Amino acid sequence: MQKIVWTYLAASLLSFFPSESFASSLLMGRIFSVHPYGASDAARNPALLVRQKQNDTIGLLLDYQTSLSIKNYSRSSNSVSRVTIGSFDSGISRFSYINNMDTFALGFDVYANYEYTKVSQQSYFQTNGFDTLGKGPSTRALLVTAFTISAGIALDADNSFGIQISTVYYKNTQSSKTRSLQLSFFPVLFSNSEKTIQEQIIATPGIGYLGKIENTEIGLMLTVGRLAWEKDIKEKENYVLSSFFSQINFKAKGELPFSFLYTAGPGIIAGAYTRPVEIIGIGLELEITFPVTYQNQYLVPLKDSFFYIKSSRLQLENKISSNPFVSLRGGFEFFVLRNAVLSIGGGLGYTDAHARTHGKWLWQLLTVTEINRIYNRVMTVYGTMGVDFLLGKRHILTVGTSLAYTTQSNEEERLQQPSPTANLELNRNSMKIKPITIDLLIMMSFGF
Repeated sequence: MQKIVWTYLAASLLSFFPSESFASSLLMGRIFSVHPYGASDAARNPALLVRQKQNDTIGLLLDYQTSLSIKNYSRSSNSVSRVTIGSFDSGISRFSYINNMDTFALGFDVYANYEYTKVSQQSYFQTNGFDTLGKGPSTRALLVTAFTISAGIALDADNSFGIQISTVYYKNTQSSKTRSLQLSFFPVLFSNSEKTIQEQIIATPGIGYLGKIENTEIGLMLTVGRLAWEKDIKEKENYVLSSFFSQINFKAKGELPFSFLYTAGPGIIAGAYTRPVEIIGIGLELEITFPVTYQNQYLVPLKDSFFYIKSSRLQLENKISSNPFVSLRGGFEFFVLRNAVLSIGGGLGYTDAHARTHGKWLWQLLTVTEINRIYNRVMTVYGTMGVDFLLGKRHILTVGTSLAYTTQSNEEERLQQPSPTANLELNRNSMKIKPITIDLLIMMSFGF
């Protein structure tokens, strides 16, 4: 009799929870290749599209991100220290739609992200053998808009295939203004302002596959790399102010038109999702982007001139090499109620790249030899958590948060020889930024 009671209770408990998950992959560590959710799948693995349960699905995402802490450490050959205090805010919105026609599905996604970073920095360094104190604000405004279109087809009841292309418009505007006081016999005030605008149009094609074996999903997505067209604008002004005179020391503006760059190599995303028991789901995913090397044109400010010049005209070559980008992410979901799922996840990503510039150019009838090396490393660790609510049988509401810690280090080594008989001039700079950011997000998917 007792065995019959326990069997009945277990069967009742299993029937209490849904056989299919409606939890968001965004809260399970932001997995990309498996685990259908709803309308936002239009921007994920395209093979997920035909796994929607409704004919039409519309989705909306709102995400606000802000910094809890930003620490910046800088050091150079002639600078003792630099203190940086900054703030970061970002707003993200996304609208998605999927039309599922039994064995074929079509979807699109519109994405917009605006970021604003403000930094106040103080520094102490030496100029012409005199101590110099510097202070000034720096801002960065980043606008990213993207449009993704995806199509998927069901090969059979357990396997599906899809294709996708994502186009992105990227605009990064950076401005800085610094005032430096040189503590000499006659104190001199330097004013330096600089503005850089970089625009990119990016296309990223990809194909995807999704297979199901009992309670386990296997997902795979391949991309051909990042095809980019880039445009650069730079402006710079230097003033010298003292009690005796005021003059423009340097003022220039330059522009590079759109040119093609292959900035990221082919990538592969492989993921798996399983439910070992009815009330628990587990997802895990690995992403690797293969290395690529390319040459990049840039603007060079000529000293004592009122313009920038294209680097190739000075026989300066800039070669950028990136090592593989690696990301591991995943998470768990728990069916706490029939219509509610708690998800916990996280992930980490690492990438590094190095750039080398070398060449010779003329300045005041002298041949200047220059070699510049830059090493950049970025590592991010983050965690996600939130709850998905099933409203009726077709609508999903997701509320969650994400906490991320990033370490970005940049090391620069510049070697110059003003003339064949002059000594080599070596200057080293290093910078490390450690921001902590938090996301507050709400996402909805409505099925019809």
